[in-house]
Amino acid sequence: MTQRGDRHGGGPPWHARPWLLAPVLMLLAALLVVALYLAFFTRFHPEFAPYRAQADAPPKTFPGARFEAVRARASERRGSARAITAYLDGEAVFRTPAVVDTADYPFLRVRATGLHPGVRLFLFWRIAERPDGIYHARLHHHGDGTYTWNLLRQGVWTGRVIELSIGTFGDPRGEAFVLEEVAFQPYGPGALVAAVADEWTAFRSWSLSSINKYLAAPPASLLRPAVAGTLWFLAGVALLLALAWLGRRRLALSRGDLAQALVIMFAISWTAQDLLVDGFRLRQGGETLRTFAGKPLGERAAASTMRCRIMAGTSGDNCRDAAPLPWF
Repeated sequence: MTQRGDRHGGGPPWHARPWLLAPVLMLLAALLVVALYLAFFTRFHPEFAPYRAQADAPPKTFPGARFEAVRARASERRGSARAITAYLDGEAVFRTPAVVDTADYPFLRVRATGLHPGVRLFLFWRIAERPDGIYHARLHHHGDGTYTWNLLRQGVWTGRVIELSIGTFGDPRGEAFVLEEVAFQPYGPGALVAAVADEWTAFRSWSLSSINKYLAAPPASLLRPAVAGTLWFLAGVALLLALAWLGRRRLALSRGDLAQALVIMFAISWTAQDLLVDGFRLRQGGETLRTFAGKPLGERAAASTMRCRIMAGTSGDNCRDAAPLPWF
């Protein structure tokens, strides 16, 4: 009697090798989930539906050199970019006149350096319909690079923009804020996937109350990592069951093969989600070391945000000057 795998050089075929079958199915499941998410995206987020008709609009791009520094002690031009080399009272802000129809562009892409956990990044704009008002949106990031943001998340992205400002606020840590490019992008799968990926990897400041606290994606994100991970795993399971049922005669998958593949698929999904958390914790741990490591007790106590908050709500003492104990 011919045994399974005899026609394949004495070894089992690829589909009977769980360590090979599981990654292949998870790759196919990822492609399936992404395709379905893009296909039904406006069902999940109907606010984007009007933008699909404007998907062929050309991106609106502004090089950094076009902006002028309005909040800075010192600034300079660097080729097509503009740099603020010295903050003014913890602020570094660029501004430029601009004409942008918000009905065409739901996404913003910015390329900049000088970004780190010590600073917060904001976009400000004025619109022709209300030129005396100023709208703003906080832009999440995790360091230097290029980021894409969903502007509809703020709920105020309407009208005809006539002026743009972008700036960082906080401790510059001796770094210059260099704005290389600002671009408004139309609806499209590339911008959408980039926005989701940047939401998942965003690093936000926390209270320094723990080295293990995970803040997850920003509020009102397009797709939460846990939801995506769960759908990914379930899609993989569905493909595995479909493969087992459709090929139950020709493939002859054993229950042991199916069980091993299922465990491996779960491990892949779990590990992928855990890597996001671990990446955040590593950055958070680096910030903790930067804040406290190598400093005497008094300086560490004065740098503790949690201690300052507790003291403000109890004794009312100045956490920067008070004795470090018993609050630290």
